[in-house]
Amino acid sequence: AGRVQDFLARLHENIRSSFIPGKEDVTEDYSEWLKWRLGQRFFSATLQNFATQSLLMAVGVGARKALAASAAINWMLKDGMNRLVRMSVATQFGDSFDSDLKRFRFTTSLLYTVCVSCEFLTPKFPSHFLLLTAISNMGRAVGLTTFVSTQPAFQQALCAGGNMADLASKTQAQHMVMDTLALAVSASANYFLRYNEAQRMLLPLVAFPICGLGDLFCIYHELKAVQLRSLNRERAEMIAEHWLEHGQVPSFKQISSKESLVGPPNISSNLLPMRMLPLEQAVSSPQQLQHLLSTYKGSKYMLASQPAEQVPWWHLQERCLQQYRSVDHIAVSLQQGAQLRDILTAVLEAGYLRKQLQQQIQQPCSSSSGCCCDKHGSSGNGSSSSSSRLWHRQREQSSSESGTENVSL
Repeated sequence: AGRVQDFLARLHENIRSSFIPGKEDVTEDYSEWLKWRLGQRFFSATLQNFATQSLLMAVGVGARKALAASAAINWMLKDGMNRLVRMSVATQFGDSFDSDLKRFRFTTSLLYTVCVSCEFLTPKFPSHFLLLTAISNMGRAVGLTTFVSTQPAFQQALCAGGNMADLASKTQAQHMVMDTLALAVSASANYFLRYNEAQRMLLPLVAFPICGLGDLFCIYHELKAVQLRSLNRERAEMIAEHWLEHGQVPSFKQISSKESLVGPPNISSNLLPMRMLPLEQAVSSPQQLQHLLSTYKGSKYMLASQPAEQVPWWHLQERCLQQYRSVDHIAVSLQQGAQLRDILTAVLEAGYLRKQLQQQIQQPCSSSSGCCCDKHGSSGNGSSSSSSRLWHRQREQSSSESGTENVSL
C-alpha cells in the first residue's frame, strides 16, 4: 500500500509539474486566471468544432454540384483574407495594444463570437455560403491577431521570475488538454444523435449560444483575474482618484477589479476623461497658450480643458463609448524630456480638477466663489485657470502630503 501511495504521489507531482508552474514562479493571481483561462479554452474549442460541423453541413446541403469550386474559393478566402485582415489589424492597432490590453482583448472577442455565428447560419442559408464564411474569417482574423499580440503581455504579468518560456510551454500543454476534452464532448454529442438526423442538424445551433456565452463569460473573468503591473492612462487615473478619495495607493487587485472592459473608463462616471495631445492640438488660441505657459512655468506638462467635439459618424468607438472628443475632456501635453514623475503629477492634477468639478456639481455654487462649472468646456483664457490655481494652492499647502513621495508610486 505504501508503494502504491508513493507511486501515485510521484505520478501526481509529475503531472502537476508538467502542466502547472511552481508557486514560486508565478504571481498570486495566476491560479484565478488559469481557472477562467481553461474554461474559456474549452468553450472556444467546442465552439470551433461545431462551427466546422456547420460548414460541412452547408457544403453538403447547398454545394453538391460545385463542391470543388466552393472548397477552392473558401480556401482562398480563409487564407488570403485572413492574412490581409491580420496584417491590417497589426499595422493599424499594434501600437495601441499595450495602452489598453484588456479592452482590446475583450472587444475583439465579442467581435469574434458575433462573426463566428455566421458559420452556424450556413446550413440554413447555403446560397450565401461564401459571404457568411468571408465575414466569419474576418472576425477570426481580428480575434486571433489580438490574442497573439496581447497574450505575451498577460503572461509576463503572471511571471514572478524570468520563466516566460516555461510558463508559455505549460500554457500550450493546458490548451491541448482542453482542446482534446472539447473534441471528446463534441464527438460524443454527435455520436448520441447519430440516428436522429434532425436533432443532429440542430445540435450546432443549440451549442452556439451555450459555448459563445461561456467563452465570453470566461474571457471576462480571465481578464479581471490578471493584475497588470504597468500603468496605462486608465489605471493611472484610477490610482489618482483612489488616492484623492482615500489618501492611499490602491492594490493591483483593486485596480483590476474596477477596470472597465467595455464602455468608457470607470472613472468618475466618465467626467473629464484625460487625453494626451501635442501642444498645438491642446490649445485653441494664442491667448490660451500664453495663459498656460504662465500657469505652468517651470513644469514639464500642461493641462487644458477642452469642450466636446462633433465626432464623425464613422468613429464608432468614440461615439458608442463616449471617449475623449465626444465629451468634455482634459488635454495633457508633455514637454520633451518629461519624466515619469511629471506624467504622474499631471495625472494627479487632472484627478484633482475632476474632484473639484464633482463637488461643484453636487453642491450649489455660491455667487462669491467662482464656479468653474461655467468655465469648464470653454476654450478661452480661463478654461482651467480657476481650477489650476486652486490645485497649485493646495499643492503649496500640502506638498509633502500630496505626493511628492507618493506620486512616484
